[in-house]
Amino acid sequence: MRWTSSFTMAAALLTLGLIAPATARTQYHKAFKTMYEKSRPKLVEMKCAVCHGATGTNKKVRNDYGKAFGKALGATNVKDEAKINAALKEVEGQLPSDDK
Repeated sequence: MRWTSSFTMAAALLTLGLIAPATARTQYHKAFKTMYEKSRPKLVEMKCAVCHGATGTNKKVRNDYGKAFGKALGATNVKDEAKINAALKEVEGQLPSDDK
């Protein structure tokens, strides 16, 4: 019984640990989409890859634009829409090319 309880607890913690890091910063993509969906639609289609490189699958890796955007935000997981928009405007000149 003790082994079963320990196993169940370990499985629950592992599951929670795997799910938590996968949460996206949807507020960033939403603001980016609103700002650029008409002028830079190809960049909007890139979704996570705009900040996280070619595939956008490794969220710990950021390209130059992603690093600049993070620095402009000044904090992680910013929720304030005005701060996000200000950071996007600040790094606008560093947007990756959308001519692919």
